[in-house]
Amino acid sequence: MIELIAQTRTPTGLRLALRKALKAVMQHYGAAQHQVTLVLTNDLEIRALKLEHFGIDEATDVLSFPAWTPQDPFMPEHLGDIIISLETAQIQATARKHSLTQEVALLASHGFTHLMGFEHPHAEGLGFEETDHSPQWQVFHDAARVAYKALELRKSSSSAVD
Repeated sequence: MIELIAQTRTPTGLRLALRKALKAVMQHYGAAQHQVTLVLTNDLEIRALKLEHFGIDEATDVLSFPAWTPQDPFMPEHLGDIIISLETAQIQATARKHSLTQEVALLASHGFTHLMGFEHPHAEGLGFEETDHSPQWQVFHDAARVAYKALELRKSSSSAVD
């Protein structure tokens, strides 16, 4: 289950597409029966969270707060929280020349991959090393592909109805 909380205005269709993409990523990791909270917010709020939890006073695109670690003896029902700044996501979408929906799906897949216990080296620039296919980054690329595929399926099924 995905609990989606929008603390800021969201474009039409974004929530539905995001649920579909994140659901696919959860299935990819074998965690479809579990829960995650996804918060869509702004730069001011995510900056405050980053300062409070990491001691860094700057906005970011996505933060993940896992409720467990892979070393735990069992996987709890609620896996954690993913916080996404739609302001930063829009800037990154423009820089990557794709839609806000694609960017937010990428960030949700990235955040969920962190909830599953995966880490990567620090990334400069847009925060996602699209050209680095080392094992540390590959799991993040795989999750992004799953999210993007779910968005494509949504588009093709929508156009079939229209």
